[in-house]
Amino acid sequence: QYQYIDVGMNFDATFTATTDGGLLKTRVEESSVVEEKAISGVQEPVLRQSSYDGSPMVVFGKPAVLNSLDLPNSTRHVDVEVMVEPVK
Repeated sequence: QYQYIDVGMNFDATFTATTDGGLLKTRVEESSVVEEKAISGVQEPVLRQSSYDGSPMVVFGKPAVLNSLDLPNSTRHVDVEVMVEPVK
């Protein structure tokens, strides 16, 4: 029996504008294969999943960090950053 699972990052965002920027309703999801373990003699993947929901206020032209994700089996992390600019 096999099951297919997408791994990687998904981003969803909804922006509500104000005069200087706006409210950015966000959802960031991350999934990855961390390791494999033998279960009943079969190598099975171990998945890591994390998600972040937030609604930060952002200012036009100024970067804002939404979330910071730790990388498995590492001391490193990834900052999820956004910058909003008006379109004319």
